[in-house]
Amino acid sequence: MNSYYTTNDSRIKEIDLKHTKTLLALFMLLCIPVSFLVSEDTFIWDEEAVNYYEAGNQNFTFTGGTKMNLFDYFPHLNETAEDRYETLGWYGSIGWEMFLSSSLAMGVEIGYSSNPIVDGNRLLHVPILYTVSWYPMPDKRFDVPLSLKTGFAYQNYNDWKDQSYFGPMAAFSAETMWRAFDSWSFSIETQYWLHPEIYFGDNRDSTALGNFLSVALKASFTNR
Repeated sequence: MNSYYTTNDSRIKEIDLKHTKTLLALFMLLCIPVSFLVSEDTFIWDEEAVNYYEAGNQNFTFTGGTKMNLFDYFPHLNETAEDRYETLGWYGSIGWEMFLSSSLAMGVEIGYSSNPIVDGNRLLHVPILYTVSWYPMPDKRFDVPLSLKTGFAYQNYNDWKDQSYFGPMAAFSAETMWRAFDSWSFSIETQYWLHPEIYFGDNRDSTALGNFLSVALKASFTNR
């Protein structure tokens, strides 16, 4: 099986700090409004600060947005490919989670993403992930949930059967959430994705770590 993170490309070069700076700038930009909201006491649900969630509540989530490749790293070659993809792809997911307390929830998420490659091909991902989410301000209308996601993903390069791969993946996300109604919340989710593709033996040099960033709109329905 051949890796779609091919190393036979003249575009491979050393890691550039440009992508790191872009990621940090985007994350800081999304967090600026939250820094003001956290300090406001007027955004609690009532004068006694009632928690929005309690143990047993469930969230159903619907997410859609853009996804971009930051770089692909080949650990056995110590090389990096940065510009093999078009600027933006797209990403969508649905998820479910159950609250263990007013601020901690666990659940599952299934998604689908497509990233076009500069040679006209495309890279598809279908992740199936277990999620753990922390809601640090459950008594306020605005929150900054943090989530850790781990699981597996089916990956396919341009629909070629010999370029398919099923393996582990992980993601970390931060949101700026607005609890607009009693049952509906809306947020902007910034998420870092790690897509490993691991090989052994004669193909070990094809082992690659795909690094992606997504920014998406998210709607959550709370069932009590």
